Order: sequence, then structure tokens, then C-alpha cells
Amino acid sequence: MMKILFMIDSLGGGGAENVLLTLLTKMDRKKFSITLFLLAKVGVYLPKVPKDVTIRYLFREASPDSNCVNRFFLKLVLYLGNRFLSKFPLFINKLVTFPVKYDCAISFCEGLNSFLLLKKDLAYSRIAWIHIDIAKHNLSFPKEKLKCVLVEVERIAVVSNDAKSSLVTVFEELNLESKTTVIYNPIDVDVIIANSDNLIPFKKKRFTLVAVGRLSKQKRFDRLIMAFDKLCKSGYDCDLLILGIGPEFDHLTKLVASIDYGERVTFCGYIQNSYPWIKMADLLVMSSDFEGLPLVICEAMVLHKPIVATNIVGTRELLEDGKYGLLVSPDEVGLYEGMKIMIDEPWRMRHYVSLLENSNYDFIFSIDTEEIESYILNA
Repeated sequence: MMKILFMIDSLGGGGAENVLLTLLTKMDRKKFSITLFLLAKVGVYLPKVPKDVTIRYLFREASPDSNCVNRFFLKLVLYLGNRFLSKFPLFINKLVTFPVKYDCAISFCEGLNSFLLLKKDLAYSRIAWIHIDIAKHNLSFPKEKLKCVLVEVERIAVVSNDAKSSLVTVFEELNLESKTTVIYNPIDVDVIIANSDNLIPFKKKRFTLVAVGRLSKQKRFDRLIMAFDKLCKSGYDCDLLILGIGPEFDHLTKLVASIDYGERVTFCGYIQNSYPWIKMADLLVMSSDFEGLPLVICEAMVLHKPIVATNIVGTRELLEDGKYGLLVSPDEVGLYEGMKIMIDEPWRMRHYVSLLENSNYDFIFSIDTEEIESYILNA
């Protein structure tokens, strides 16, 4: 049995974290003994980690029954620890030790955990897994510092061809092409379909658009809100639902309060099961500036939902250059025009739905973990 170590900064509600949870749940236990390392033992997916996965961590949040002093102290340690390691990421190797040498260690998402791959005695094989467009994404530490990790590891996995091109180009002098492999995220089609009929606390009154993602600058919900307001001003009777939490919440709520049709925008917060919301909506909209391989697009495709998405790394590849959804320029005008076209031309939405329904899920992403298991076994 192969001893593998997955590492990630936390289990917050992001796409990479969701994919990792799928792997932790689905991977063959006859082949793998799994340990999970978290820089911070926090996140909405933490309770879903299978019981047979060993969890190790550096920082943790206070338990619900802790007193106020303990909760404050642990939050302060978590905050200061992250700030310090962001400035001195290599120092993490002095803080973390592991009891065994693993057969394979995987930094599953580019972050501070990646620097643990520099430990010589960590594993016989080491993999850095890149989930974003490295050219556009702002890491929590200087991008240049990632070089030492990329040079040291035996292999690099990326989630899309465009993401690979970006990585190889940004670090051109490292000649990463030969050890970098595209491994598409596995999507659990059965789970998505089985959970898409759950009742939700929303009654649709008019044409409804839904957007799903962490409320961060990268997702550009501000741009979507302004495009939506313009759509309503043009006479379209619509609602916009935004599912997610994140650091931009205050800014976005103030923006919604300042526009003419703010009452048509609803922040639904973090929704553990977003599938019935996507299924209920008439149209899914993605407004991001950059992605790697956006999970919500995969989910919408499985649910045969019409899609408007910015033409960026990840969406372009998933939608096969516009075959399965409408790609628009990554700006307010593009989003406005895209939503308008879909509403004005119902035949276009029916066309996309028909293609998705007749695809037999033959998309570029995987529908099981076999490819990833094979990749790791051959480490």
C-alpha cells in the first residue's frame, strides 16, 4: 500500500479544496494510505474529511466550547503565523515535522504548504499541483520564491492546458515542460445529480441568474453586479443570486446598495450544496479575471445549464472555445452583452442545453479518480 501525503493551506470553500475532498473520499484504500496536512486546520470542508484520513496541522482554530481568551489567542496565532510565513515562506520547514517518509507527497494547491516539498526526507517522490493561471494570480508570497520548489520537485501537475502554458511561460528559464502534466480535476457526476433536486429556500419569480464562488477580487463580482444593473435598466426583468462568502463581502454589499436595481441582487452566503440552486436558475454566469479549471463551470455543464463566462484560462478549455457555453470579454460590457444575448435569443440557450444533454458527459474533465490514481502510483 502506498503512503501518500496531501498538503494544502486549509479546507476553505474553494474549488481546489472541493476537488481534494473528492480525492480523499474516492481514492482506492486498497492502494493508498492517506495523510492530510493543513497549514491551518480550518474550513467548511473539514467535517467532511473521511475518518480514515490522518490529519496533521500547524495551526488550528479554537473549538466551539473554548473560552473567549483561548479563541482570541488562537485567532491571533493563526493571523500572525500566516503573516510571518507569507514574508518568510521557507521558515515553514523549521516548524513542521513528519513522523514517516511518505512514498509520495503532494502540495495540492499552490500556497505556503508548497515549501514543505523542499524537505529532502519528506517523500520518495514529490508533486506540486497548480490550480490557477500563475501569470495572473497573486500568491501570498513573492512568486519568484516558488521557483525553488518547482525546480526541486520530481513532477508538476496542472489542471488545464492553458494553465500549463502559463506556468511554463512565466518560469521559462526553468524548462518545466518535460515534468509538467495536465491532469483534469475529477468531477463526481453522480453526487452532483443526486443532490441537485434538494429543496431550496428560494421561489423563482422571474428570469434568474446565478453566480457561485468565493467573494474575492479575482471573481470580479463587482463587474457582474454593474453589468446586471445595466441589464435591468435596459428593461430586462431579472434576479441575480450570488452564492459564496469572502473578503469582498462588505465592498460588494455597499456596491449593491448604491445601484438602481440593488433589490434584485441577493447574497445567499455559503451554500454547502449549490447544485439545486444552479439547476433552478435560468443561466449561470462566471465573471472571473482568471481561473485554473473552474469547478462551478464543470458542475453547470453536468446539470445541463446555459452558461455565460469570461473568456479566460480554464473556461475557454472547459467550454471548448464556446461549443458548450457563451464566452465573453472579461469586462462589464462583455458580461452585459452576453447576458442580454442569452435572454434575447432563447434558441441559443436551448442549443447549449441540447449539446450538454447529448454529450453523455464526454467533457474534458474526468468523472472518476482513476487517472489521478494512476498518475500518483507511477510517481
